Amino acid sequence: MSNLLSVDIGKKRTGLCLCLDGIILPQKPIKTNELEKVLKKYILDYDIKKIIFGVPLDKDGKDNEMSLWIKDLVGKIETFGADRIFFNERLTTKESERLIKDSGLKEKKEKIVDSISAMIIMKEYLNFERER
Repeated sequence: MSNLLSVDIGKKRTGLCLCLDGIILPQKPIKTNELEKVLKKYILDYDIKKIIFGVPLDKDGKDNEMSLWIKDLVGKIETFGADRIFFNERLTTKESERLIKDSGLKEKKEKIVDSISAMIIMKEYLNFERER
């Protein structure tokens, strides 16, 4: 299995999650304005072959304002040879908030919710690929 990176882009913060040799590893969230610089580092340091960008499609599977904004932003970013994959991430933030609440974590939700969302995107993408 090639190394993967999933990305949950928000207006201010972005969550990241690595998958190295099948092991899912949520990373510390970053500021969205640092995305290209951080992606380059991850791609080169971990030999990332695919980047899975979460896009929040509407309930009918169609683009909305946020998904179009994300696709536009990603289109301007250099991925240094890694494939770009857009994957529906509808409701992952709500699911991550529920997981954080259920786990009883004391850390501020804002500090980890984006990376938990990126982890959910990674898990769902891997499940999707297994079922293909």
